[in-house]
Amino acid sequence: MSVTLECNVCRSLDGDFIKKGVYGNPNQDIYKCRGCEHVYIAPFLDDSEEAKFYLDQYSAFLHARGDTKSATPQEHFDGNKKEGDRRFEYSKDFLDKNMSVLEIGSASAFFLARIKPFVKDVTGIEQNVVHKEFANALDIPTFNGFENIEDKKFDIIFLYYLLEHIKYPVDFVNSITKRLKGDSSKIILEVPNVNEALVSLYKSSAYNEFVWQRAHCSYFSVKVLENMFSTQGFKTTFVPVQRYDLSNHIYWLGQGKGGGMGKYSHVFSDELNAQYRKDLNNHWLSDSILLIAELGKDNKW
Repeated sequence: MSVTLECNVCRSLDGDFIKKGVYGNPNQDIYKCRGCEHVYIAPFLDDSEEAKFYLDQYSAFLHARGDTKSATPQEHFDGNKKEGDRRFEYSKDFLDKNMSVLEIGSASAFFLARIKPFVKDVTGIEQNVVHKEFANALDIPTFNGFENIEDKKFDIIFLYYLLEHIKYPVDFVNSITKRLKGDSSKIILEVPNVNEALVSLYKSSAYNEFVWQRAHCSYFSVKVLENMFSTQGFKTTFVPVQRYDLSNHIYWLGQGKGGGMGKYSHVFSDELNAQYRKDLNNHWLSDSILLIAELGKDNKW
């Protein structure tokens, strides 16, 4: 089935239908571009619908999907300590005391708080007013947009599980690239992997009804990200990241729902889980993709 809906990466009008309806909106569908092979949602919410969704409905939407760490900013901050530690392990080798660092979509600033002792200064951008105020109370300068940061530039810009929410990711990347200091500055991001095991290997029907959701405009592969960043003069390094364990996957396959993290830890050893993650990563079946994009001398900006 072919449609004339625009790919939000390459703007091709030729896409293949993948799935009818998404979690949270039966009127949005999933397509795969025949030009660049990007997987995207269509149609987009219009700007007013999108603003209302994130302002009034997003917290409840996340809670319905199993996020129980977001009731208050303090609970979010405390509940994401392990996640902050995980991100730090991947990023620590790129940090030094002379760096200015920005995170876009910084939430309660749990990650910026983790890396703050290792850099010159940290800044956050966060549209959730309650989280923004909480971060500022922690002495982590956080704003609701670039317009409040004047002309400051950064050595590293972090994006964790943000790019998939952006309607036009190429335009967005181009705009934030202008906020990098210059050669060797970096954008470091993580996004869900469109080819993760539950989708492409196990083909879980229950997970298929869960993973495609109204909050995500894009589902990225390494190929699409590589093309996006390399054509703008970035040097790219990709790392497969498997956050969820074997129990989580067995639970999805057996029970047809999430919430299985650690469920069978009395059966599956730490060694087995480590090997499982390693095997998925080796085959690029991980649930996430980490990209380190370094600005080179031939960058267009």
